[in-house]
Amino acid sequence: MIESRQRFRDKIDNVKQVLTEHLDYARQVTDRLAVHLDMKNEMQDLEQLHANLVKGRFEIIVVGEFSTGKSTFINALIGRKVLPSKAQPTTATVNYIRHYSENPNRSEEAVVFFEDGRSERVPFDQLEQYVTEMSTKFSVVEEIKHVDLYVDSAYLEDGVVIVDTPGMQSLHKKHDEITRKQIAVSNASIFLFNINHAATRTEFIFISDIQKSLDRIFFVANRCDEVDTSEQSVESVVLSIEDKLKRNDYFQVDPKFSSVYAVSAAKALQKRIGGVFATGKDEHDASRFWAFEEKLWVYLTQGEKAREMLVQPLHRMEGFYQNLLASMQENIQLLNGELNLDEIREKVEQLRQQIDTRRMALNDEKERLYLQLKDLKDCFRKEYEAEVDGVGRVLKRESEIHHLEDYEEHREQILGHIRSAYNDCIRKMTDRFKDRLAGLVVKYADRFDEELSDKLGTWNGQAGLDVTLRAFKARGNAELEKLNQEKEEIRQEIGHAQSQQDRQVKAITDDHYNRQLENLRQREEQIYQHRLQMIKHQFDAEPLTMEKSERREREGLFGKMKDMLSGREEIKVTVKNPDRAALAEAMKQLEDRFEAAMKELDGRKRVPGVSPEEAKRRLDAAEAKEQQLKEQYNNVRGEIMKKTLEVNERLLGQVKDEILHVVASAGHQAKRAYDGVIADLQAERMMNHAFDLHIRQHDQEIVAMDARIKEHEMLVQQNRQKQEELLALLDGLHQELNVKTKEIRQLYVELIS
Repeated sequence: MIESRQRFRDKIDNVKQVLTEHLDYARQVTDRLAVHLDMKNEMQDLEQLHANLVKGRFEIIVVGEFSTGKSTFINALIGRKVLPSKAQPTTATVNYIRHYSENPNRSEEAVVFFEDGRSERVPFDQLEQYVTEMSTKFSVVEEIKHVDLYVDSAYLEDGVVIVDTPGMQSLHKKHDEITRKQIAVSNASIFLFNINHAATRTEFIFISDIQKSLDRIFFVANRCDEVDTSEQSVESVVLSIEDKLKRNDYFQVDPKFSSVYAVSAAKALQKRIGGVFATGKDEHDASRFWAFEEKLWVYLTQGEKAREMLVQPLHRMEGFYQNLLASMQENIQLLNGELNLDEIREKVEQLRQQIDTRRMALNDEKERLYLQLKDLKDCFRKEYEAEVDGVGRVLKRESEIHHLEDYEEHREQILGHIRSAYNDCIRKMTDRFKDRLAGLVVKYADRFDEELSDKLGTWNGQAGLDVTLRAFKARGNAELEKLNQEKEEIRQEIGHAQSQQDRQVKAITDDHYNRQLENLRQREEQIYQHRLQMIKHQFDAEPLTMEKSERREREGLFGKMKDMLSGREEIKVTVKNPDRAALAEAMKQLEDRFEAAMKELDGRKRVPGVSPEEAKRRLDAAEAKEQQLKEQYNNVRGEIMKKTLEVNERLLGQVKDEILHVVASAGHQAKRAYDGVIADLQAERMMNHAFDLHIRQHDQEIVAMDARIKEHEMLVQQNRQKQEELLALLDGLHQELNVKTKEIRQLYVELIS
């Protein structure tokens, strides 16, 4: 992209430089000849052309249904996360994204324009409240007209403007009109698909409506990174979408315009803002975006509009030189004696007499022209009605409904498509009528240009077709309602049978549980008795008393002296056996624990229901009942599906009849609109203006010729020396202008080659 963009910049700069040099030269020439030639108007046109070239625009519009990733795609183009992008529908207004240098404040910001004429400058981090359906501050669709975003992005240099639209499912009619208008005038349009849900009915209908601009539309399948490549390749999905574009029931795209480019805007944006990829697949998905970008920019810089931008200034400059050369040649011929002023005066007088005579005969011409206009209206009516009938036949094919859900989901879009098709038809026929009308008046006005077109009235572009598509819902059907009621009763009985099974299963489970508790109780009691016997055996083996040695002080003076010499006296005493006491305490603790365990097990025991045998019998009966009920349920459900299908088929037939009726009704209204449409054009007013223009043109010719005669007389009256000086000047300039003209033509050849 960088190389192709730079090449185009070089061409633009070359044209700007050449045009600037030639403008300077043209100013010098016209200044030197100001006394003899008046070229002010022509110079003003060239100055304006130069200004337009400097402010050249490349408009790229991005359209697509919700979930195609439009905002992420645009963010990837400009390399910034500016537009809010979420999974749910977001964009609710038209956004024009421009380079920040175009902002009078020379800063990055968004300027919001409201429907009431107000405007507000907001930072990007608050943009969501002004452009999305998620706004909690405004009803964006109703209150905000459009938003201009000024962004510092290299992609937006050189006058590139990206137009972000609410898309094909906009909540506001004006947005749809803006989208279609922008597609018609933009340098390129990008039509986004969601690669996983591409080529839907609404997308085909929209493509059909904008078919005149297909040569400037790029089909792009976004989110290619989400394709499960274990099942299919991205290339196979792209081929499938291209095949659907070329072969479908709505509008078949010409194969030369049906190419689809797979991209991952999310991966491209991640890469552009400095992200690092973990896999080679992510890198490859991002690279698809760069490849598409290069193709887009090559088209922008080498397409028809780009060539027109480069070549038109050169054509206009060459035309200026040719006019200047013609005027100078006339003066040269006069100075060389090749022109006879008397002959020119005689021709002017003859022309004046012819115009006077012609003016007297114009009334008869008007009457004949009005009769021709009446015949044109009558004959054109048949052609108009045939065209309307043709649109009706196409609509009947395009509006074929195969599923009731499609109708309910897209009812408003189908209705909008019908209205749009007829309005487009009327618009096309209006243009055709203008062409026929131009053929009537061109022999009087010598042309049919903007001045005459402005005198024509304007059809508002809407026929006001008063048609609606009814909502169809399945009406009450007694048999179907009875079957549904029976199905519900069986479903409840199945639930009752399942509850019965649950109760019997619980009874069996409770009995099994209680048995397990009893087994546990018995094991606990066995352990208790075993431990108790062991402790009791030890207890019985222990004596009640035992001898213990003690030392005590002797009495008397001699006893104390002996204690000091040999220590206290050791004696034997009888005491209770402490081991026996400890064993008695252990037996008590063991008994307490056993009683607590028994109490806990008794608390866990469940209240017994019926016997296990009875519960098993009841369970078998409930299961058999459930199986029987399920068979009945399936039978009734089958009957319901069959009856529902019959009802839906009947309803679908009514839907098809309704669409056909609306198509026919809209067609009749479009035909009845003929007189109003033709009346709005105010052809008679335009014809009167054509006659006035015819007279004015000839009057202006006489005035111009008189002025030239006076200029020529002034030249003739000059002395011979001045005439020779002027002749030398004209000859020199004539040669220079021929050289300049060749330079312009040479550059033109280089640009288009």
